[in-house]
Amino acid sequence: MSTPIRQHYVPQTYLNNFDNYSSKQPHVFTLSKSNSKIYNAAVEDVAVEKHFYTLHKNKPSKTDEEKFAWENYYARNIEPQLSILVQQLLKTCNNALIQDNAVVLNKQQKELLSSQLLAQLLRGKSARTYTNELYREQLPIVANSIKGVIPPSDTKKLKLLSDFETNDDYFLETSMQAILYGIADKKSYNVMRDRVFILFRIMRDPLFVTSDHPVAFVDVATHNATPFKNGLIYPSTVVFFPLAPNLLLGIFHPLFRNGYFTKRDCRLHTPEYKQQIELTQYHNRIQMIQCNNYVYSHSANSLKELIDIRNNKPLIFPFNL
Repeated sequence: MSTPIRQHYVPQTYLNNFDNYSSKQPHVFTLSKSNSKIYNAAVEDVAVEKHFYTLHKNKPSKTDEEKFAWENYYARNIEPQLSILVQQLLKTCNNALIQDNAVVLNKQQKELLSSQLLAQLLRGKSARTYTNELYREQLPIVANSIKGVIPPSDTKKLKLLSDFETNDDYFLETSMQAILYGIADKKSYNVMRDRVFILFRIMRDPLFVTSDHPVAFVDVATHNATPFKNGLIYPSTVVFFPLAPNLLLGIFHPLFRNGYFTKRDCRLHTPEYKQQIELTQYHNRIQMIQCNNYVYSHSANSLKELIDIRNNKPLIFPFNL
């Protein structure tokens, strides 16, 4: 039974794709949004927090299997699938024989990738903040309605209800059940699967960065990238997920640009150099805007450029891709 105390909310196997090869162990250049400092960090030391997924960690009556159920679910069921799928896509898209506009994603891979993106979206710190706000907002309403049907003499149930309101263990357990149900429910990711998936490949600097919240939803009309504020039902919502420094997954509504991108679904696209620069700069700035605090990169220069342009250049989505 695995009992990991240090728990990654962005998989190490994914972040390894951004390794800068400065050491035997995978490292990434890391930019702190809060202080604009750049430093080199081991992948094992980023996007990690002690007991982030541990349930009832201070209850001796709980077994290790119960305490580490959430963390081990990700480690056993989610991360291996994502790692295999991303490596398959990297191998295909970086093959010198693959021509531009070639189909590089099949139906099964697209469905699996949709479920993996949903899992990553819901497992990080931004999701924890969002679900906590919902929980605290709705719990008093639910609790008051329940109190009305519990007899005053039933102190055991009243105590349990009070614990739900004050004990974070119950919030974490409720979050786990809701999130894992959402991941397993095909209806939850079918909406994403039905969107247009394009793999953007770039051939030179600047390179794509990633972050501690790598699945980015942005309204390209307003450039609002606040996590959980932009729904897939809106044609102006675009989803970005960088797979490697040279490969970016873009997900578009079928009506985006009057359906212009629908012909490119599941295909590889290598923009012209000027468009590559525009796309990379836009995506990297969005990653920085919507991340919790940290941006990760294979290249220190990409992070330095990000600091230089973030306040000196307007955000413009490259509609001419």
